[in-house]
Amino acid sequence: MRLCASLLLLAASSSTFATGSLENPQPNAVESGIGVISGWDCSAQQVEVFIDGRSIGNAGTGTLRGDTTNICGHAETGFSLLLNYSGLTEGAHTIEVYTDGQLLTRRDFRSVKSGGSEYLAGKTKAVTVENFPSAGTTSMLEWSQSKQSFVVTGKVDQNLAGAYTLARMTIHLQNDLVLDSEGGEFSVSGTMNVTQSQVDYSLVMVVNGESTPIAGSYSYRDYGYYLYDSNHRKNMAIVDRGSKFVASSLNYTADLGWFNTIEYWEKSNSVTSSGSVVTRSDFNKPEIFQEKTN
Repeated sequence: MRLCASLLLLAASSSTFATGSLENPQPNAVESGIGVISGWDCSAQQVEVFIDGRSIGNAGTGTLRGDTTNICGHAETGFSLLLNYSGLTEGAHTIEVYTDGQLLTRRDFRSVKSGGSEYLAGKTKAVTVENFPSAGTTSMLEWSQSKQSFVVTGKVDQNLAGAYTLARMTIHLQNDLVLDSEGGEFSVSGTMNVTQSQVDYSLVMVVNGESTPIAGSYSYRDYGYYLYDSNHRKNMAIVDRGSKFVASSLNYTADLGWFNTIEYWEKSNSVTSSGSVVTRSDFNKPEIFQEKTN
């Protein structure tokens, strides 16, 4: 009986003290930028936060935390305090949280200066992260000055299916001559429709005032960083995919030799149709760039 009573007393004592939790930062976490020290407590009226033994102020209390209702009997349990972690020296630190004068928790964490300084101003940057939050998904991250960190701003559409408009083309000839539609050597326009297994395209190239229409289609297999053109049995390297589709392919003709073509396409929302003009093999007509190579 005494043992049972002791166990009950111990259980009651444990539940009495387990009235809250510090959720951020996590133990041994690496923190940077402007973040929130946060958690919950069932009954605290005052929550004071210390870092390395120095008080950094009282957290706001009483925010709604519906997930604590079953534990505390009410939802007004949340607390939070804003902190610029970049204002700390880089390296190891200790955080202590006191609720109504009693230690709730003590733990270690590390901090880094996310922008290389206490507050980075006047900078912008956008980057992509592949296979996040799931395989095959690419997320867009942008630098947020107010948060002093990168934040996820959206997902990059990596599905190739859609309608495209040709924005630019460069051609690198075997003799190291580079021709660029933006450089004035020639001009090009066109549209492309891509399904899950087929590409249909229609281009018009203008060289020395002469227009050459080029159109056709081919089946493909998508391997992520390159497409396999089943019709012509060759690979097309993918430099960028999403709202923009940039692809590089190696071609050969007896007159021009080997040359590399890079096509810059921009995805549009409307569906276009490509006409049947001539086959893509006409793109390799040596007379199109004959004057440039002589």
